[in-house]
Amino acid sequence: MNNVKMRNEKKNNMNNLGEKSNDKPKSWAFIIFVTIFLWPLGLYFLNKKFHEENLSINVTSNMKKLALGLVAIGIFGALTPPPEQNPNQNVIGPMIFLILGGVAVFIFSNKLKQYSIKYQKYNAIINTEGVTSIDNIAATVQVSYEVVVKDLQDMISRGYFKDAYIDDANREVRLLNKKSQENIKTQSNKQEQEKVVVACNGCGANNTILKGTVGECEYCGTSIKG
Repeated sequence: MNNVKMRNEKKNNMNNLGEKSNDKPKSWAFIIFVTIFLWPLGLYFLNKKFHEENLSINVTSNMKKLALGLVAIGIFGALTPPPEQNPNQNVIGPMIFLILGGVAVFIFSNKLKQYSIKYQKYNAIINTEGVTSIDNIAATVQVSYEVVVKDLQDMISRGYFKDAYIDDANREVRLLNKKSQENIKTQSNKQEQEKVVVACNGCGANNTILKGTVGECEYCGTSIKG
C-alpha cells in the first residue's frame, strides 16, 4: 500500500508540474528557425512538440524532413566557394555544425518513432484488449517486468494514461476511469434487469417478471408483459 501511495503522490506531483509548465505550443516555423541556428535547443523543442501532439508519427516524419534539409543546406554551403569580396571567410565550420545537427535530428526522430510505436502497443494491450496484468503485458511485448513498469510509469507521468497507477502488490496497472465506467455499466445492467410485479389479465394472479420483457403467467399461461 505504501508503494502504491508513493506512486500516486509522484504522479500527482508530475501532473502539477505539467500544469505549471503548460505554456503555448511552439509553431513549426519557430522550431525550424531555432533548429537551423542552434540545433541542440531545437531538439528540446522538437521533443516537446512530439509529446504535445500525443506521440504523433507525423511529428517524427516532419523531423526527418527537417534533418534532410539541414544536411542539404550544410553540404551545399560547404561546397559553395566564399564570396569574392571576402575570400578568406570560413563557412566550413558553420556548415559542419548544420550537417551534425541534421544527423542528430534524424537519429532523434528515429528514437521518438520507436517510443511512439511502443506506446501504441501498450495502449492497444491495456485500453483495447483490457489486459492490466503487468506480467501478461510483459509476455506480450516480450520484455521484462521491470521494463514494462518503467515504461508505464513514464507514460503515466506524462499523462498518456489518465488516472492510472501501478499496483505493485497485485502487479497490475490500474485505470480508475475504466473502473468507474465499468461500475456505471454494471449499474445500468442492473437497472435493465429490474424485476416488476405484474397482475395477469387472465386469472388476476401476480407474477414477477423482468421489466420490459414478455412472458407467461405461471398459473394460467396467459401472456404478460413486464
